[in-house]
Amino acid sequence: MRAFNFYKSDDVSNVRLQKYFRIFSDHRVPFRLYGWQRSEESLKFDFNESAHYLIRGGGYGNKKKLVMKYIGFTANLLLFIIKNYKKIQNIENIAVNFDTALVFFVTKPFTKVPYIYEVHDSFALSYSMPSFLKKILMKIDAHIMKNAKYVIHVDKNRILDHKHNNIIIYNSPQDYFSGKFEKRELNHSFAVIGNISEGRGILSILAFAKDNPRVNFTLIGKFYNLSLKQDFVKLNNITYYDYLPQAELFKKILHCCGIFSLYDPALEINRLAASNKVYDAMMLGIPVITNPEVQNSNFIVSEEIGLTVNYNYDESWGRLKCDSFIEVSKRLGTNGRRLFEKEFEFKKMVEVSLLNNIK
Repeated sequence: MRAFNFYKSDDVSNVRLQKYFRIFSDHRVPFRLYGWQRSEESLKFDFNESAHYLIRGGGYGNKKKLVMKYIGFTANLLLFIIKNYKKIQNIENIAVNFDTALVFFVTKPFTKVPYIYEVHDSFALSYSMPSFLKKILMKIDAHIMKNAKYVIHVDKNRILDHKHNNIIIYNSPQDYFSGKFEKRELNHSFAVIGNISEGRGILSILAFAKDNPRVNFTLIGKFYNLSLKQDFVKLNNITYYDYLPQAELFKKILHCCGIFSLYDPALEINRLAASNKVYDAMMLGIPVITNPEVQNSNFIVSEEIGLTVNYNYDESWGRLKCDSFIEVSKRLGTNGRRLFEKEFEFKKMVEVSLLNNIK
C-alpha cells in the first residue's frame, strides 16, 4: 500500500483526521499530516508524532490574526510542495478543503504532483460574500475538482458534478462499542459537542437551559465567545469540558437523551451541513436534534432517528423538557443505531471506497 500525506489547515486533534489515522494505523498504511498546530491541546492527542506543522499557534480568536495565519500556512505549503515535489509525486496526497487543494491545483502544471481533494465544506458557500465573487470561487473549485485524482465528499448532497471520480465517506465515527452495542439507561440530559458558537444555535440552547433548570446539559468543545462561555458555566445544570479525544467525549455523553445539531439557516452552507454529530448520535443510539432548514433533517425525520425544533428557541422545544421524552429518545436512538450498523460505519467506508481503490 502506498503512503498517504494529509494536508489541512488544522492539527491532529481534528476528529475526522483522527478517524483516518486510526484506520491507517490498523492497516499499517504509512501516513503523515502536514498541517497547522492551532493550539497546544493537540499534543494530548494520538498520532502527534505523525504530524509536521507548517505553522503553529494563533488558531482561534482575533479575525485579523487568523487571516494572517491562513496566509502564512498557505505560503508555507506552497514552498513545501515546490521544494519536495519529486518526493511526493509517488505518494497519495489528500488535500483537505479549498485552501489546501488550491495550492496543489496551482502548482500541478509544473510539479506534476497528483492530489485527492477532500471537501468538507464548499468555501464559496461558507461565507457571506458578493454573488460575483461566490461565482468566481465556485468556478475555481470546479477546476480543482476536475484536476483531482479523486474527490472525497462527506455527504452525497455535496456532489455538484457526477463526472468526477467521486467518493463518499460520510462524517460518521468509528464504532465506540466495537460492534457490541448494549442498550443503557438514559438521563434527562442533552449534549452539545464540537464548535460552540452563535451560528450553531447556542443562544437558543442557552435560553432552553435557563428555562429548564431540572434538565441537564453536557457541553464539550471550543467556545469562540468567552462571555457566552461564562453565561453557560455559571448555570447549575451545565457541565462543561474543553476538547476531548473522541473516545473520552463519547463516554461523557453515553447517557444523554439527545445531541444538538443546529445550524443557522441564514448561511447557505449550513443548510447543506453534513454534521458528524448526526452520525455520532446514530452510533451511540441517541437521537439527534436539528432544525428543519438543514437539508438532512428530511433524512433524520423520515428514518425516525431524531427530530427537529426551530432554530430560534420557541414552543417547538417544549417536548424536550417533558420527562416522557426519555421513552421517545430510546425508540429514536434504537432506529439510529440500527441504521448506523447497516450503512454508516466509517471504517468500512474508508476500506471499501478509498483503500481498495488505491493499491
